[in-house]
Amino acid sequence: YIGKTDSVKKLNFSNEANFLILFTAFSFFVWGLTMGKETLSAIVNIEQNINKIDSVVSINNNLTFQSIKSTGSSQIDKVEKARLLSNEMYTYIKKLKNDMLMRTEEFKDSSVLDTLHLQYLKALGNKEIPIQTLFAGDLKDLSKSKARELKTKLDAYKKALLELVSENACKGIFIGLNTDSVKTDDGYVQWELYALKTNTLIGSLTILSELQLNVRVAEATVIQLNASNVIKNQLYEIYKLRNPKDSN
Repeated sequence: YIGKTDSVKKLNFSNEANFLILFTAFSFFVWGLTMGKETLSAIVNIEQNINKIDSVVSINNNLTFQSIKSTGSSQIDKVEKARLLSNEMYTYIKKLKNDMLMRTEEFKDSSVLDTLHLQYLKALGNKEIPIQTLFAGDLKDLSKSKARELKTKLDAYKKALLELVSENACKGIFIGLNTDSVKTDDGYVQWELYALKTNTLIGSLTILSELQLNVRVAEATVIQLNASNVIKNQLYEIYKLRNPKDSN
C-alpha cells in the first residue's frame, strides 16, 4: 500500500500550472503588439514553447493515469473518461489548426503540420485565413461558424469533466476554459470574438494551441482530484491494517 501511495503522491502538477499562468500573461502581451516580422517570429517561439509545456503536461497526465491504474482503484473509470473527453476536444482543436494551415496551400499533407514547420511558413501574417476558417468570413453572424461550434464543444467538455468529480470538489476547483462573454469598455463582447479574433494566422494558431494546452490542464485537474481520492482510500486501508480494533 505505502509504495503505491507514494508513487501517486510524487506526481505534482503545481510547477507546470504556475508556469502556465505566467506564460499565458506573456503571450497575451505579445498578441497585442503590432505585427511586424520580429513579432511574428516571437509568436512562433511562443507557439513552440506552448507545445513543449503541452508535452510535459501530457506526460504527467499519463504517469498519473498509470499510477492510479496500478492501484486497481475504481477511480480509473473516471480517469479514463476524462482522458477520452480531453483527447476528443484536443483533436477537434487540432483539426481547426490544420484546416487553417491547409488553406495556405503550402502543405500537401496535414500530417506534417507541426510547430517546427511554422517558422518556414510564408503566410504567417495572413489576415484572411483565420476569419474564413473560424468565422466563415462573417464576424457579425456567428451562429453557424466554427468559432461558435468550438465554444459549444468547450462548454460541453467542461460540463462533462465536472461530472467526473464530486459535488464538494467542484466547488473548490478551477477547470478554466471560460467561454462567457467578456465585459469591455464598449460593452460585452462574445467570447468567440474576444478570444479567437486576431489579425494574423500565427496569432490564431497560437490561441488554439493555448486552448489545447488548457484542455490538458483541465484533464490534469480532474486526474489529480481522482488521484487524491486514491491516496485517501489507500491511507484508510493502511490505517485499518494498523488499527484493526478501530475499524470494526
